[in-house]
Amino acid sequence: MLSGLIDTAAAGGLLTVFVVTGLALAYARVFNAGRRVMIGIVTVALLSLPASQLLPASSLFRQQIAQSLNGLLWSALAIAPFALYGFFILRLRRRTGADEQPQVAAGVRLIEEDTALFADGEARRDAGRGAPADVVSLLYRGADGAALGAVRLRCAGDLATLCGLWADAPDVQAELIDGALIEARDRGARTGAVDLEPWEDLAPWQEAGFIEAGRIDGGKGTVRLTLVRDPI
Repeated sequence: MLSGLIDTAAAGGLLTVFVVTGLALAYARVFNAGRRVMIGIVTVALLSLPASQLLPASSLFRQQIAQSLNGLLWSALAIAPFALYGFFILRLRRRTGADEQPQVAAGVRLIEEDTALFADGEARRDAGRGAPADVVSLLYRGADGAALGAVRLRCAGDLATLCGLWADAPDVQAELIDGALIEARDRGARTGAVDLEPWEDLAPWQEAGFIEAGRIDGGKGTVRLTLVRDPI
């Protein structure tokens, strides 16, 4: 029985080497044998191929390995021209692509998706000022956890700038503005300001004590207001 098993393994030739090597690597992985052991297993498997040719000429294992290696050699020779052609074409394309990199002209460019650019600009301005601005948002949630409104607050030195107020209910608007002013005072600000676009409601800010400090008339009924509350 053992002799038959050995003959079957020998008949497998290169396939037997692959199967035995795979099983050995699997066991080494299961028992955490380490990298050196795995390298040793692969090395022994590779050395077994030329070592098999030292067996007697009548050995079935030697014959199968020789046939497999012979087939692999002819396959490699057949594939080599195509592989070399692909390699040289790839190198040529990379070199040509590097030489044909478009030159970026200096000057002003339009950036439509500017969120990342604006954030980078804010960071650079803060770094140049020496004291980064505090930028936070206040959110109003209802009893069911739904967001009912929010406002953004930016504090830099004594000035607190409010923007982005949204809320449908007037009482929510008032609470958000009051909350933002309290937060601004806690952060050391003394003056509050807000720039209102033509479509934004003026009433909640007037009710919070903000007064008009400037206006820009854009024509066709569009007016941008700057409101200030000092002190906050």
